[in-house]
Amino acid sequence: MANKVNTYWKNVLIIVPIIGAVVATIIYLLRLYCRRMKALGLLLEDYLMGTGLIISYCATAFVIDTAFNGVGLHVATLPKHEQMRIQFGSWMIQKFWAPSMAFVKISIVVFIKRLFGSIRAYTIISYCLIGFISLWALAALLVNTFQCIPVQYYYDKDLDGHCMKGQVHFFQAMGSIALVEDVIILCLPLPVFWKLKINKRQKIALTMVFSLGGL
Repeated sequence: MANKVNTYWKNVLIIVPIIGAVVATIIYLLRLYCRRMKALGLLLEDYLMGTGLIISYCATAFVIDTAFNGVGLHVATLPKHEQMRIQFGSWMIQKFWAPSMAFVKISIVVFIKRLFGSIRAYTIISYCLIGFISLWALAALLVNTFQCIPVQYYYDKDLDGHCMKGQVHFFQAMGSIALVEDVIILCLPLPVFWKLKINKRQKIALTMVFSLGGL
């Protein structure tokens, strides 16, 4: 049974991240191709999106690495070297997750600001979102890095150290905040669309196109 669980999670942590990375890469390359077809140079949001994509590759690499080190089995049943490698992989994934998300989200906000920059409220909201997302990512990165003292204690329990209390609650809170950020960003353009002087079908079409980001 344990082997089946291990095989299942090993396959999940190999196939899903690779498919996700490939799809994200294709979409980004199509974005760059459209820029070239329209003879437009790269804009700030393109650079931000590209940076987020590259950082996400690092997280993907460590996710796949953990798949080969006993994922799906109880940590106590693993050889010591595998325990350290899976814990180290988990620690490293946390370092790339928040920065990658931050660059992608800020890229979208910058794009929305470019579209609706003539509306003062959107300019203010955009700057506030960029500041909040930046602080969220910085807080996540710092706490993820220094959640244990010394930092190596997270993956090497032979050291004399300790980890902060409420680790699970912290990660749940950061994940919840990230979800709220996503919802706000997705909903940001909708009020403008529904005030446009176009028919209802076109409004729904625009809403659906921008809602694809929810995937």
